Amino acid sequence: MNREWHEAHPLPRNATFEERLEWHRQHREQCGCRESPANILKELEKRGLLGPRASRKSG
Repeated sequence: MNREWHEAHPLPRNATFEERLEWHRQHREQCGCRESPANILKELEKRGLLGPRASRKSG
């Protein structure tokens, strides 16, 4: 887990779907400690925003 990224980028409470999409897109690229929910992955792929997944980091 990229602890520094998570501390600097908390997912807002009551985030909109668009905010969640952007957070999970960035999370996938910067941390990748776990897979995003299926509905998020499907929408990112549909929009052509499913970038590379970061390698899992410990710490």
